[in-house]
Amino acid sequence: MADHDVSRRSLSRLRTSLVGKVMLSFSSIGLVGPDPLVGSLIEDVEQDGRQVVISFDDGLVVTVGLRFRGAWHLYRAGQSWQGPSEQASVVIEVAEWTAVCYAAATVETHRIYDPRRHPVAGTSGPDVSVPGADVSRMIRRLAHHPDRELVVAEALLDARIVRGVSNALRSEILHQCGLSPFARLVDLAPGDREDLAVMTATMVANARAATARSTVHLIAGSFQVYGRAHKQCHVCGAVIETCRTGALDRPVFWCPRCQDRLDRRAVERGVPGWSEEVRRASSLATGSPAPRDQVG
Repeated sequence: MADHDVSRRSLSRLRTSLVGKVMLSFSSIGLVGPDPLVGSLIEDVEQDGRQVVISFDDGLVVTVGLRFRGAWHLYRAGQSWQGPSEQASVVIEVAEWTAVCYAAATVETHRIYDPRRHPVAGTSGPDVSVPGADVSRMIRRLAHHPDRELVVAEALLDARIVRGVSNALRSEILHQCGLSPFARLVDLAPGDREDLAVMTATMVANARAATARSTVHLIAGSFQVYGRAHKQCHVCGAVIETCRTGALDRPVFWCPRCQDRLDRRAVERGVPGWSEEVRRASSLATGSPAPRDQVG
């Protein structure tokens, strides 16, 4: 890496090797803050002057200050390192690659600030990463959340509704449910809320079990939509779409064909048939009759 700012080529190599990969192991000398969890997915690698900032899908951020002596090395699995392992400031292992930083000035972790986790902002929903979590609490919180216009993609990251859902898993959960990320809470029927809560608990439990079996390298390979923007859906062949959503500006991925249910954007674009579906779903959720569409 360059003596001053991180070189563009080195940052590009780090990003290509790490982003979208499940972390298999992490170690650091002098780390200030909590360790990243094994099984977390690396979501981004960015440059901030002489710092490399690595973001994980559970909201944890690792900041490595290089100053003038720090340098990153990349090694393929099984390849010999140029320096002694005991002197490595940071070691991040993913499938096929190990990223090693020597002579880092600082290594710190923090969590992205989420005002919804503030003790005054509201109580927390059930933590579905814990065995035996009460899924019925999530169902009730989906039904009674004060912001009825909140979309489900944001609801799955709202700690007042549910905890323990990583950013990668929220895209996969919605795909399995066939729900558009832009479906509003007000449009969900009781069956939708129950299906979403049960699927959330099931997929988080499966991911936890895979981590416990030390098969986390297989998790990313099983993703149907997450990290697959502009690629074909394995189920229907449509092109996967992505965008960043909400106050936390996190990426969400979806299949526009498999997940066309309750897509409010289709109503706004005037796609035939969508208004009736959303109104019918809203009537089920609120108990009021659905008005007929005018044809003309």
